[in-house]
Parts: sequence; C-alpha cells; structure tokens
Amino acid sequence: MARYIAFWIWLFPLLAGAAAQDTVVGAPAEVPWDTLMAEIQVIESLEEADSLKDGQMKALFARYQVGSEDYRRFYEQFLQRTPDAQQQFIQHVKSILQAFTQANREAAVKELKLDRPASLPRKP
Repeated sequence: MARYIAFWIWLFPLLAGAAAQDTVVGAPAEVPWDTLMAEIQVIESLEEADSLKDGQMKALFARYQVGSEDYRRFYEQFLQRTPDAQQQFIQHVKSILQAFTQANREAAVKELKLDRPASLPRKP
C-alpha cells in the first residue's frame, strides 16, 4: 500500500505544477478521474521533451476543465478512502491503460496491414 501512496505523493506536485496556471473557476462536478489519471500516465511515459509534455498536460487539464484546486480536492478525497478503495481505483486506472495499449496495438497492426501491398494472385 505504501507504494501506491508514494505514487500519489509523487504525482500531486507534478499535477499541481502543470495545472497551476490553468485553474478553471466552476470546474465540472463529475470529472472522470480514472480516465484523467490514465491519460496523465500516457503523457508521462512519452519520450518527448519536458516542455512538450507540459503543454500536453495543460491541454489535458483544459479539456477536462480541471484546475489545481480541483485536483487537490480529489487528492484529499482519495487519501480519505480505505486502502482497499485506493487500490481498487489504481487497478481501474491500470485497466484503462491496458485497454488503451491494446487499442493502440490493434490500430498499429491494422495500419501495417493497410500499408503492405496486396499479394499478387498465384498462377494456377
């Protein structure tokens, strides 16, 4: 359980910094935090310059209309959950990431198949 808390402790300053300049007043009450966290993980895993990742994070927060205060409230509520509920949330985020990864693999395979020239028919 400690590693899950460490993950959130590591993530909180990162997100607060990314969203600090883009705080939106009147953010929506229902934010799909599981999806947002999965998208954050995807951005963080990209092999791009930090400045590009920062821009993507800001765009992500703007798209969900979430600011640093919204994230802070979510984080505080997350810490109030039972350890089982915290772990369940994290497992759900992981399942979203796995589905995203699988969808990307299938799209890549489809793209490869489309890029290949059609086989010539065999002569009888």
